[in-house]
Amino acid sequence: MSGGHFDYSQNRLIEPIEELKRIVAENDNKAPNEYGEPIGYGYSMDVIDALQATIVVLETAYILLKQADWLDSGDNSEESYLAQITEELQKLAKDSL
Repeated sequence: MSGGHFDYSQNRLIEPIEELKRIVAENDNKAPNEYGEPIGYGYSMDVIDALQATIVVLETAYILLKQADWLDSGDNSEESYLAQITEELQKLAKDSL
């Protein structure tokens, strides 16, 4: 699939999603970084929960924008568009548990 109608702007979400995942994964890492400070931020669970919710929102936006891009570029039919967003959002919901 090629897309391109939105200038592939959905791909701009990938880096912040990955960075947020790294922050969450390393939150409790007390090993020192190159400056001798802990790698992890030591955020509270409330903050980690909010960051994880942010990741889900951004991943959802990525999926929806990508599929809209493919639809509007003529790469997918309406039926395929609806099937793809349903499938990808269900997978995201399952993976987010």
